[in-house]
Amino acid sequence: MAIPIRPIHPIPAPTLEQTIELHLQAGLAFATGQPNAEPLWSAIRLAASDYLMTLFLNGTLKGSKPEEAYFVRCDRTTMTQNDIDNGRLIVVVGFAPTRPAEFVVIRIALMAATQP
Repeated sequence: MAIPIRPIHPIPAPTLEQTIELHLQAGLAFATGQPNAEPLWSAIRLAASDYLMTLFLNGTLKGSKPEEAYFVRCDRTTMTQNDIDNGRLIVVVGFAPTRPAEFVVIRIALMAATQP
């Protein structure tokens, strides 16, 4: 007897938002204690983008190209000098769960090392 194939339904946006946020918080934990500067920000952007690219390639995020499906920001536009000096690392991620370029935006705050 064959197992019936159930259609794949899209993940509701609120659930997807929670899943992405939890995954990124866990996946970016390596930032804790690292110097809060451009090399770390670049590593954060790369790690978050790799995860979101996987979601894009498997069809979870909408768009015909990655720029329509997600973005990741972690730089001086997401943090003030006070944030940087006090070890607050802020990542802003946008993703398109239902339509290209209609982003749900989440903000993730992590603690990096304070500046000497």
